[in-house]
Amino acid sequence: MVECKDIVLSQNEQIILDSLSLSVKEKEKIVLLGINGSGKSTLLKFLNGLIFSQQGEYRFKGELITANFLKKKENFVNFRKECSLLFQNIDAMLFSESVKKELLFSIELLGIQREEKEIDQVIKMLGLHDKLDSFPFMLSGGEKQKVALACVLLVNPELLLLDEPLSSLDHGVSKKLIDYIQSLESTSIISTHSLVLAPELGERAIVLKEGKIIYDGGVNSFVNNHELLHKAGFLHTHDAQDLGIWHSHKK
Repeated sequence: MVECKDIVLSQNEQIILDSLSLSVKEKEKIVLLGINGSGKSTLLKFLNGLIFSQQGEYRFKGELITANFLKKKENFVNFRKECSLLFQNIDAMLFSESVKKELLFSIELLGIQREEKEIDQVIKMLGLHDKLDSFPFMLSGGEKQKVALACVLLVNPELLLLDEPLSSLDHGVSKKLIDYIQSLESTSIISTHSLVLAPELGERAIVLKEGKIIYDGGVNSFVNNHELLHKAGFLHTHDAQDLGIWHSHKK
């Protein structure tokens, strides 16, 4: 489904993605890991066709994704139906005068048909039934995240890209969301800071550091390996008397 080859992407003369290559098969559930500044959000925006590399190729379902390709309306609409992204900055996704209009905007714009029961299922899962008439910008951070998540999930894309989707959700809603994502036929790439939740989000982990992939393999093999966790920046050792003792930053 996804083929990236030798991607180099820089912003303000700083390399964000450095000679990055990866392949993703249909229906894979991938967890994207890395400390702040590792390139996770940039990679997700790149895969969603919002930013473009200076070097390398990105193919989605065999089609070369470029700015010129997406300038054609038919290509743009088809790609947006098939690939959808939840931003880490939720406020960038909300602009309608009510939650209900927000939820319907993308699917109506893209001409996507959703049965009422499908819409109700997502609303119920995220606990938005009593917020449908609310102005999105008046909601709390967690409620805004639920609205943005619902908008992405209702598109039901073939490739689901989620940037820190659990960051503002309580445990109960997070569990429901994880179960829902796992039930979908969609391929998913989900970034998280939580090493505890990572195994529940997918079986394959792609780990970034300074824009490079430093690990691509089983999630459990990564989160249980001190050497790999240290290399990625999730663990550290003290310099003083405790030198050599591992300390975890796991959430």
